[in-house]
Amino acid sequence: MDLCSVSAWIGLRAFLLILSCICFWNMRKLFLEWHGISHRLAGVLHLSLLAVGTWTAAGTAYVDESSDHPTIQPKTFFWIFDLLLGCSGVLLTLTAARDFPHKYVANQSEGDYVQSGTLHQKAIVTQDEMIEHAFYQFLNLWQAMYLHTQYHCKERASNDHYYYNGIDIIWIQLALLWLVTAPWLFRGRVPVHSFSHNWKMYQQQKMGQTSLESSIRRTAATTATATDYALPSQPKRPLLLFSPEVIMYRIKKAQYIFYKHCILHGVNLAVVVVVVIPTSDVTALSSEIPYSFSWRIFWMLLNTSYVMEFFLQSLVKRRLLSHGSMLLLNQGLMTAATLGATVVLKYVPLWMVVVSIGLNFVHRHHDVVNTMGIATVMLGSKYLTG
Repeated sequence: MDLCSVSAWIGLRAFLLILSCICFWNMRKLFLEWHGISHRLAGVLHLSLLAVGTWTAAGTAYVDESSDHPTIQPKTFFWIFDLLLGCSGVLLTLTAARDFPHKYVANQSEGDYVQSGTLHQKAIVTQDEMIEHAFYQFLNLWQAMYLHTQYHCKERASNDHYYYNGIDIIWIQLALLWLVTAPWLFRGRVPVHSFSHNWKMYQQQKMGQTSLESSIRRTAATTATATDYALPSQPKRPLLLFSPEVIMYRIKKAQYIFYKHCILHGVNLAVVVVVVIPTSDVTALSSEIPYSFSWRIFWMLLNTSYVMEFFLQSLVKRRLLSHGSMLLLNQGLMTAATLGATVVLKYVPLWMVVVSIGLNFVHRHHDVVNTMGIATVMLGSKYLTG
């Protein structure tokens, strides 16, 4: 157990403990009202799964199924648990979109930029954001099933000279890689909300505010008297570009880039490297996915982060939590998630992340082609080098 994973685990448990106290104290308002009952029940299920996954993580050491240690669950348990957790996350989001259809909700806008996310005190989750959220919840579920399947194929093929039922394991792994990346073909049909719109919107507001103030000063200067110039200047308004919400949105943008190109595409490619390039330094590490302690903690943090931003904002709207407390809890969860995510770097070669990000800029909106292109280059290098 490395220090980052243990620290992230402690942070996650502390976060869930605080949240559990809030939920228990307000149980009737949160879970026992009839309106939106399907979403409330889905929330209870998902919170329960998050608690189970987090509190039992210490017993998720990477060992064989034959282990007699009472705290260690077999790999089948993790497969079923990840399936339930992923389905629960998708169900939670879809029931929210159905039971609380914010079809006509419009958040603040400035020019071409529309506020998204839920960190601002007056922001409300729109239905489009719920649908987009469901897409990423499905990606989590799909990736979990991919990682379990890849592990099974590698384990079986390693006993048969990297052949699976007479088929070279490389072709099976490439087919699985295409399947796990294929949902990105439909990304354009799902609503898109940009984190950068939030701070660009604030910037537009600041520029408009500055222009208005300059115009007022010019007008006042033409009619001002000597006494006017002797008056003290008005205090400057706070710079919105450095508000806590803007800083947190910038961090979330960086986390999203890391998530997409390291956690999603990077990890998906890394488990292929184990067979394609058996001498790679990441072979032993990548073979731990998805059963090692560090991976299980990271996976629980990822799934917790996906639902808690919306849930915490709901608590603020119901006046069960102050906006300042919501920001503090979000900051704590983001810190724990960052600590947990750094562990993933040991599973993924840095060059994969760099190439994936580079292709994202020069060949945007072609994630399937970009990812399969990287895999094809790895496959070609294997055969060229013998």
